[in-house]
Amino acid sequence: QQFRKKEANGRPIGARVIQLIDRKDECPVLVVCTDSTGEFFCLSIYNAEQAKIAESVFPLQTALEISKPHFRMIQATVKGAEVAYPCIRIAHPGDLNIPGIGSLSAAAVKAAFTSSKATTSETPEPPPSTKPVMSEAVEAALEAAAAVDGVSTSTAPTEEANGTI
Repeated sequence: QQFRKKEANGRPIGARVIQLIDRKDECPVLVVCTDSTGEFFCLSIYNAEQAKIAESVFPLQTALEISKPHFRMIQATVKGAEVAYPCIRIAHPGDLNIPGIGSLSAAAVKAAFTSSKATTSETPEPPPSTKPVMSEAVEAALEAAAAVDGVSTSTAPTEEANGTI
């Protein structure tokens, strides 16, 4: 209930790191924490690199302030037994603050892709120029029609078209 009240108030939740769960590079990064009343919960950190979180938090030592927490109760069946535990999810490591040190924004993962519109440092290469390809039958038909009308069907630019005459 304490988590739900703080989530509704929009205030940060204080916690102490108990253990970082080693999941290699799986998302989310999971951290077992305890709140100020001694209640345990799982902190799920999305869009974060496990190695960078591990460099910043130390079990039984690191205190955290969790901004923008989203509470949920996880229920699962493990070896035939029903288990449930509280979980707080955050969408970005920047929502974590270590008092006296600062935000964990540096632990954010790099984007897997970027939009060319969003990237200003590199100019995207223009697409290769393409010249329409006509089938021989179409070219023959155009030449026949042009011969009747007395019009040239050449696709090469003429001096007249370039304005040099």
